[in-house]
Amino acid sequence: MLDQQDRVTPIYRWANENDLTQIVDLLMVVRGDRQDITANQFLIASLEDLVIGCVRVKNLTDGTQELASLCVQPKYRNLGVGEQLVKSILSYSKKRPIYLLCFDNMLMFYMKFGFVQVDPNILPDCLGDEYRRVSVSFAPLDDKVVAMRLL
Repeated sequence: MLDQQDRVTPIYRWANENDLTQIVDLLMVVRGDRQDITANQFLIASLEDLVIGCVRVKNLTDGTQELASLCVQPKYRNLGVGEQLVKSILSYSKKRPIYLLCFDNMLMFYMKFGFVQVDPNILPDCLGDEYRRVSVSFAPLDDKVVAMRLL
């Protein structure tokens, strides 16, 4: 892992089809959402040709949105990459509300951007189904999934 003095200066840009393999590989490392992936949904952080982080906003069937698939390669964590990805995609995507599902250890991170924890019962139907599916699949690992919303 790099430390704070080894700051990196990634380029933040929208992904293209050439980035998709690296995005999927990165999502597999962090058990990220790999459903319905298209390159144009992703904002990425890259160093030369290496994708070191990504995030996306998914349009849900009811017209709301979900912030999903935020991940940063372990070597580049705690250097501000994830924070910049979230700031950038939220400034681009102005439609509200935006929901997200995350592990409870990420609550404070997302609260910095104005997200608040919500009762999963108020989630849009399509995301409520996803919440139940994910909660069950990660329960044996003692990972608690929480729902959040940004108005």
